[in-house]
Amino acid sequence: GNLEGSVQHNMIEPMMDYEQAITNRTEQGIQVKKEDQRIEYDFWIDWQQMIYEGDPKNEEMYAGLTFRFNPIMNDKSKLSLNGQSLTVHKAGEIDSSITPNQMVYNYAFGLEFNHKFNENTELFLSAHAAYLHDHSNFQSYGFKSGLGQLAVLRLRLHEYQIILNYWDAYRFQSPYGERLYFSIGRKNPMRPYNYRKMAGLRIANELHVAKNLTFLSRVGLNYNFDFQKADVVMENYLRWHFTNTA
Repeated sequence: GNLEGSVQHNMIEPMMDYEQAITNRTEQGIQVKKEDQRIEYDFWIDWQQMIYEGDPKNEEMYAGLTFRFNPIMNDKSKLSLNGQSLTVHKAGEIDSSITPNQMVYNYAFGLEFNHKFNENTELFLSAHAAYLHDHSNFQSYGFKSGLGQLAVLRLRLHEYQIILNYWDAYRFQSPYGERLYFSIGRKNPMRPYNYRKMAGLRIANELHVAKNLTFLSRVGLNYNFDFQKADVVMENYLRWHFTNTA
């Protein structure tokens, strides 16, 4: 059936873009989740395209796993050791497609710490190492392997969030990740950049307009150390939750 997908998988942005909540909203397949004080995990298989014998297209599916072990978990603080993996498979044994098979792996390991000072103030810190391994018949995303390191600091003050991050990578790609972190852009794939060093600042404000209606605004500044170039991005989202009041 339908999965609790996209951002609810709780993966880092280089592996899972939060815009997947809009661009790839429906995920269907199998999912097993557990949320506990000590152990949390989410395992899923999203079967995106099935095939019949002789179909001129490949079967497509992707599988993911997030696992967190929480040695510290109380009302104020939470410390998590976590691992994440994502596998994309595009192939088939009964189709007539001449498209080369694809088998791409992304995985990451990291540490997360969350501390709640009071009801209106909360601090989050994380550090992750992310990897790419492409075992396809050809280089699906331009590189056979790559890695990246991501550090994040997030401070919540009332309805505002201030987010600082730093990304240092070598030949990193991901089928579902945020494009900003890639070494090969989708608009200009003939100009790869092996190394990426980038810092970012975001300020987000979430305003509750009415019951079940929320307006979220984000302003971001990204600085690319390789080209000494800064980009400003602004995003606005209107979120409406449908509820059954019967």
